[in-house]
Amino acid sequence: MKPTRTLKQRLGRCYELAYLAVTELHPDWTLVHGQVRYPGDASQVPYPIVDHGWCEHDIEVVGHKIALVFDPVFARAYPKDYYYKRFRATALATYTDCSARAMAVKYGTFGRWHDQPEPIQKRQASK
Repeated sequence: MKPTRTLKQRLGRCYELAYLAVTELHPDWTLVHGQVRYPGDASQVPYPIVDHGWCEHDIEVVGHKIALVFDPVFARAYPKDYYYKRFRATALATYTDCSARAMAVKYGTFGRWHDQPEPIQKRQASK
């Protein structure tokens, strides 16, 4: 996976980057599709709801379990409680590494899958 160094290069690619983070770098993490409210243009208060993809994982530090969120657009990890509160995040669907791979093959995209209609299967040409 080629690193995307700037925020501008990552904007609009949350599903792709979160998918790649889980399937290529951290298969023990969980891929999450949901919605957030990112602070942005002050003229848009309340901030608009944005469909978004991110990753979650629990780690243990000195005997304490800490839930983390990795946001691929900001390329930053946050404590889960903080992330959900700060960005008013709502998880709508979660995927393991294997289930994310299956959904990507099924739909031909990195996401969002949870509210998409079933793909139409290609029929084999009759001989």
